Amino acid sequence: STDNGQNSETDFFRGLISWYTMASLYIPVQKIDENIIRVDSPCLTLHYILKFISALPCKVTYVEIDDFKSDWFPIKTKHFSWEYSFTQFGKILPPISYSNLPSLLINRDLVVTGLCAVLRAVIKLTSSESDDDKLNKILGFRGGCLSQCSEVSLWTKYCEYDVLIMMKQVLKSPKDENGTASLIIPDEVGCLESHLRQPVRMHNINKLKHIMKQNKSEQIDVLHSFVDGPDLSLSDLMLYPSFYLWFSWVKNYEDVIIEYFPNIMKWYNNMCMRRDLQPCSELFEVILPSVSPFSAGLPVTVGEVKNSSLYKRDPNRYKPRWKLFTKQDDVSRVLSILQSSRISPLEMERIKEATVSLADIMDVIPVSGGHLPLERHERKCQQIFNIVNAVVQIARPGDMIVDFCSGSGHVGITIASILPNCKVILVENKEESLSRARQRVEHLGLCNVSFLQCNLNYFVGNFDIGVCLHGCGVATDLVLSKCLEKQASFVVAPCCYGAIHNTNTICYPRSEEFQGVKFIHNDYIVICHSADQTKTTKDIQGKLCMALVDTDRLLLAKSCGYKVSLHTMVPAECTPKNHVLVGVKL
Repeated sequence: STDNGQNSETDFFRGLISWYTMASLYIPVQKIDENIIRVDSPCLTLHYILKFISALPCKVTYVEIDDFKSDWFPIKTKHFSWEYSFTQFGKILPPISYSNLPSLLINRDLVVTGLCAVLRAVIKLTSSESDDDKLNKILGFRGGCLSQCSEVSLWTKYCEYDVLIMMKQVLKSPKDENGTASLIIPDEVGCLESHLRQPVRMHNINKLKHIMKQNKSEQIDVLHSFVDGPDLSLSDLMLYPSFYLWFSWVKNYEDVIIEYFPNIMKWYNNMCMRRDLQPCSELFEVILPSVSPFSAGLPVTVGEVKNSSLYKRDPNRYKPRWKLFTKQDDVSRVLSILQSSRISPLEMERIKEATVSLADIMDVIPVSGGHLPLERHERKCQQIFNIVNAVVQIARPGDMIVDFCSGSGHVGITIASILPNCKVILVENKEESLSRARQRVEHLGLCNVSFLQCNLNYFVGNFDIGVCLHGCGVATDLVLSKCLEKQASFVVAPCCYGAIHNTNTICYPRSEEFQGVKFIHNDYIVICHSADQTKTTKDIQGKLCMALVDTDRLLLAKSCGYKVSLHTMVPAECTPKNHVLVGVKL
């Protein structure tokens, strides 16, 4: 079984590498003149790592942005070892125009967006055409370094977003509450110090300990020479530019940094001593003279350095297992409040007569090609049948249809096959899933499908219909929010009601009608948790709660000018989460 697993993994990466031809990297810049451009903090980090990679097997297109940004950094083009050209923002074409920049376009139909995802793709592309093994090594064990999206991984979020706050700080003069200049150490510094205090966590840590042991009884702790362990990784390259500029800014306070952040200093010195990184620092030639070191002798504010690791998932992320919201007394009380407030679920509407057959769906989704067990294949096809049937009834020739959280593309590819006059985009953040989707599209010979490997918020294009089958918890509302923002119709099937929670962009309840009910946020969460109890003795109550949550969602869409309807899949037994929400923009 081990050999089969290795062969499968090898075949997957061969398929992935076959994508990486005819690649173009698009980067937003402010063009000062032919010799100097300005970039934002993520793109400064991107350039630093491109400099480390050196020989890029892709074209670089700099997209000129007209608006002047005071917090962007100047760099000289003479330090670039790659070919590049300039274009105007208004001249970039689909599918690149559907995404936030920087983005990597591969084979005209795959767009990779998001700093970590773009860098991983560029590294894989380069290593596939080079004998230099150093690039494979910086992606870590089995190429897993920074492979998880920032919504799931606290470590990816730290490397991709949080640490860039430090880079922007060097352009400002922080003030304390009294308006007096003071040095405020960012929380991001303390986070990394705490992380470096923890034992190294690696997938192959036991093998490494075995190699390091001098005798069998010896206890070995693997220490942090670099942020992911004993070896340089992509994470180090992501963090170093921010710390390089920040240390240049606070060099008058080196004694404070050494006292409070000794592990960071050790890591930073290890990075500075690497010869292969020294040419990369040429990019800071124009920036450093403009970075005035913070004045010595001023007060220093150092936050608490908590003893925790950045490897674990975000502790602020909602975790349903931590709390119990499904006590029957609570459920009965909240349902009574809703009833007294005259809140009732929308009436279930009958699904119109199907315009596609279940056989059509099963022809597009082969059991082996879709990586589904035999016992799940028919039920999965029934779920897809309901979504596709609803889409077909509202779609028009030429429509742009986006399958959000597409996975391997079961829904989107089926729609593309049945509606050849429509354009379909699959949006998914997992490399493996889009690799399988791409292979299936090629096998079916479809020409109306594009792929975006990114988080949902990186998709910025206009579209006509948004689709999502079983978006988990908040994901359903993120899709609905994107559809309302773009005034697009939608067909979605929610899932995992118990995972619903407030985020920085989504708050519950969703509609004015439910917001007018006199109950607290946890009362709403009680209904969400009860909605997941549809295959128990509380099945009837669970279905009522499902309908209430989905009614809240649809009432929001109705207030935004949509004709909305709530349906049950046919047959209802194909999945416990069998609701289909349909909204057509009037």
